[in-house]
Amino acid sequence: MNKILCVIAVVFFLPPNFAFGSFKRVPFFTESDFEEMLTMLEKQWYYPLDRKKALQCAAPYLKNKNLHAFSDLTPLISSCFKEDPHMMITPQAMVPTDLVPIRISAVPSNIENVSFGSIAIENFIPHQIDIHERMSYVLKRMHDNHVSDFLIDLMGNGGGFTNGAAAFLAYFAPAPETLFEVRNKFGVAAEPEDTYAVSEKGIFAHACTTVLVNKDTASAAEIIAYDLQLWGAYIVGEPTFKKGTGQILRNLQNGISIRFTYGKIFFPNNTTIDKRGVIPDFLTNDPHTAREEAMKYLRKCHVKRERLPELSAHK
Repeated sequence: MNKILCVIAVVFFLPPNFAFGSFKRVPFFTESDFEEMLTMLEKQWYYPLDRKKALQCAAPYLKNKNLHAFSDLTPLISSCFKEDPHMMITPQAMVPTDLVPIRISAVPSNIENVSFGSIAIENFIPHQIDIHERMSYVLKRMHDNHVSDFLIDLMGNGGGFTNGAAAFLAYFAPAPETLFEVRNKFGVAAEPEDTYAVSEKGIFAHACTTVLVNKDTASAAEIIAYDLQLWGAYIVGEPTFKKGTGQILRNLQNGISIRFTYGKIFFPNNTTIDKRGVIPDFLTNDPHTAREEAMKYLRKCHVKRERLPELSAHK
């Protein structure tokens, strides 16, 4: 029989020169700026804050009247806010204008009568760009081409915005349900929009799905891998980065932005990937072995599904 040309490879990527907009030049960082920063952290920071202790810690740094708002603040942040490795000070950014291109190509499958969607996602695009429209275009095109099985490559994906992960997961959800939520220090969703849910079953809910991960798979990419694993996907590779927290960017009055952790990500089974990561079903640190194992799984899954009329009817 003839082999089928059905593997659609999709790459979402950020261009090397991608920037989150133009930055304003800001003045020096003062004690009043630090006081404003502490007030903000008291309200939204995920970790407990001792204001007096923080002021004492920062005092030696703030004595420098020429303390530059960015390059000189790294020691202050790392010393006084050790609980939060993701905290940083940045210039206030304007809305980005760069668009993130999508490359789509087709390569031949080596399995007769079976089509595979091979999706490689290198990063997740910023929330200002309409990721939903792009995801919809790519995945619906796969559906129209009768792609029924997926190999999702998240190796080296450092993550990005959680709404990008939710948009992708919506196509694979087995039923209407909560995908995940970002909970604040009080154990509840930080904001109403921090509960990510789907209202209907995804069009690829019955797909045979395998996911490639490694130690550099982090954040939003880990969310995808873990939810898919909960839904029965086969995970192959190394334990992931173990980042299961959410960060937000808040602006201070003098043109400085502070990025800090405001919540931890939890799943419907009340588990988190933070400091745990995603543990693969098949462990290997060799990318070639990982891909071979993933393809082996898809072959077996396809054969098994073809023998089950109720699942074949959903193809």
